[in-house]
This record gives sequence, C-alpha cells and structure tokens, in this order.
Amino acid sequence: MKISRDSIFVKAPIIFAFAFIPFWEVIASQFLRFGESAYSLVATAKYIPLIATILYCSTQYLLEKKVVFCKSLTPFVLYFSILILHLTGDSHIALVADAIKLQVLFVAFCILTRIKMEKNPEIAPSVELISSILFIQLSLVVSIGVIEFFYQDILTLLYGKNLEDMAHVSWMSSVRLISLLGNPINLGAFIVICIAFLIHHLWRGSLVKHTGSLLLIFVSLFVVVFTLSRLALICFIVVFILILGLSLLRRKYLSIVIILLPITWVALHFDVSNIDFGVLADRFGNLLDNNEYSENLRVQHWLVAFQRMDNPFFYLWGLGLGKSNPAEEMVSMYDALLIENSFITVFIETGAIGLALYFWCIAHSLKSSWLYFRGNGNPAFLIFFVIFILFSLGNDFNRNMPFSFYFWFFSLWLDWYFRLKEQHLGLNIHVNHLRFHNERNP
Repeated sequence: MKISRDSIFVKAPIIFAFAFIPFWEVIASQFLRFGESAYSLVATAKYIPLIATILYCSTQYLLEKKVVFCKSLTPFVLYFSILILHLTGDSHIALVADAIKLQVLFVAFCILTRIKMEKNPEIAPSVELISSILFIQLSLVVSIGVIEFFYQDILTLLYGKNLEDMAHVSWMSSVRLISLLGNPINLGAFIVICIAFLIHHLWRGSLVKHTGSLLLIFVSLFVVVFTLSRLALICFIVVFILILGLSLLRRKYLSIVIILLPITWVALHFDVSNIDFGVLADRFGNLLDNNEYSENLRVQHWLVAFQRMDNPFFYLWGLGLGKSNPAEEMVSMYDALLIENSFITVFIETGAIGLALYFWCIAHSLKSSWLYFRGNGNPAFLIFFVIFILFSLGNDFNRNMPFSFYFWFFSLWLDWYFRLKEQHLGLNIHVNHLRFHNERNP
C-alpha cells in the first residue's frame, strides 16, 4: 500500500510529537557519553520533524491558487501574528531563539496541520490513538517513578549524570520524583493530563478495564505526592473532583461506587508507618495558608517583572518575545525575567493586546471542549484545559514542552473536529434538499 506524502510529512510528525517529545530529555541524555556536542545535536533534533511539516504545508499552500480561510481560526492566526511581530523587542537574540523554539514553532505547526487536516481528514489522529499513546506513557512513567522512589540510582542510567549533579531530585531528606519528565512539576502535570484521557475508560469499559484504570490512577497519586509539587497535588485533587462531578452529571453511578470503594478500603487498611509524614507535612501542610501564596517567591518575581514595565506603551505592546525565561542561566546571562506564570509572561512579552488574544484562544478552546463533552461524553479535553489553566498560574506552561504543544494541538484539533461536523451537516442538508426536490418534481 502506497503511503501518501501527507502521512509522511504531517501525520507522522504529529505522532512523533506525542510519542517522543515528552521524553526527549532522556533520549538525548543517552548521547552524553559521546560528549556535550552530541547531546546538544540530539536535543535539537526533535524540532526537525516539526520544521519539515511547516515547510511542507507552507510550500503546498503557496502553490495553491486559492486558500480557504476558516473564520474559527481567527484567534489563533491573530495570536501567531502577534508572536511574529514581537520577535523584535528588548530581548537578547538567545532569548528570542529560545522563544521561537518553544512558542512560535508549535503554534505554526498546529495551525498548519489543522488546515491540512481539513483538506485531508485521514491524517488527523483520532482521540482513541491519542488516548492510547498517553495511556502507555502514563503506565511507563508511573512504573519508573515507583522504581525511582525505592532505587533513585536509576536516574543515573536514564539521564547519564550523577545524582548530585541533578537538580530537583530531592527536598530535605526526601526523594523528589522526576521519572522520565526531567523535573517534578512536569512529571506531576504529565500524570494529571494523562489521567484526564483515561477517565472515559471508567465510564464505558468493562469491570477489568475499570479496575486496571483505577489501580493506575491510585499508583499515579503516590507518584504525584512524591513529586512534592503542591500545584500538581492540587490539580490531581481537582481532576478527582471533576471525575466524580462529571460521573454524577452523566449518571455513571457504578463508576462512582467503583471509585469510592477502593478509597474507603485503602483509608481503613493501608499501613502508613513507613512513610515520612514529616517531610510531606512540611511541603503540603501550608496549602491553605494565604501567606504561602502572597509571600511566595514567585509573587516576588512577578512584582519585579511589572517594575520593568516603566513605560505606558509597554503595557499595551509588551517588552518583546523571550523576555520571560524560567532557566536560571538565561536570567543571569541575558537579563531574562523569571516569572513562572503563563498569563503574566504573555502580558510582559506581548502586552495587553497579546494577553487579550491569548485569552480569546483559551475561551475558544474551553467552549469547544465543553461542546465536545456534551456531544461525545468524553471530558478529556475539557479537563485538560482546566488543568492547563491551573498549572499556568504557577509555571510558564505557554512555553513548557510538551504542554504548550498539547494546548495548541488540542485547541486546533477541536476546531477541525467541529468544522468537519459542520461540513457533514451542510452536506446532509444539501442531500436532503435534493431528495425532497426530486420527490416533488419526479
């Protein structure tokens, strides 16, 4: 069977992005034995399939005599235009290059693949395919996380470094899990997002699938707790509440019972004597303390960032793309701002105009995900966007791989999905009209 060019240059890179980009740090680290140059080369290689797709799609559109623009793409195209216009600003060229990789590239890739999927729907990955990839990844990540908890030296095999040379792998006397995601916050976020795509199996699967999914969720909770990420734990709890709430909304009472029974059993029988609750209490005990948020170091970083906006024009237009960067070496070497909040980052970089367009994209995606849930009964996309917003409050998720890719791809996948439904509806109306006309005029 002949494989189409669209499958090679569009569908394959999409699957590549889902399957490998989350773990690319581990993949690249295997080449550290050949030197830093080999590592850097492989670390950069993950962008090659995405760039190939952008060039392929762009060339095809330029060769076409007529390009049809869908109005629903307006917020995404406008936001992409703002990003391009902000490549010239107050930022060092190294910061701009970093922003192109982590912000501009993914938006361009997802917009172009969305347009290509409308022309050739066969290349669009199904929700089932995406869910299967995430399920396999979740099982792998959680398994490695559990092994890491008991045998932390596995990280030296995965990342090619000594434990003392790795950041964020411990806190006080406790292990801080990173598994295959490179840091604890990304690990916690990845697990929670994968669980969002696992929920639908709880509603329509067999008892065996129910049990397997729940077991994976409970083991995932263990891993999330020992990332020692407060935001990840909050989001996990939010997802759990959403599972129960949406199950009630869909009248999936059996799912609620299956979820609550093992929780009750664990609460009554689990032996907690081997867990160091002192460390957990120090880390999570102040979640409800207002001072923990108002006096948090992140808040101090936000105030410093706003002090740079010393001209009214900056509030409207921003300081330029790349000005915000969470990497400490970028802050010290190139005077970047350490912000760790997606919305403040967008505002600082692109001003009120860029932030308004970013909110428009989010609102469009939330509406589409709600309509998808109402129509298909699958809450995965809706829960994803809720979780993405929550994590964005404490991290630069607008430029954090793979989550920035997930955001733009899911947003534009949903836009394509409803465009396809609209076209099918229009076609059915046209066919019915012709049938009615033929019956009236035999």
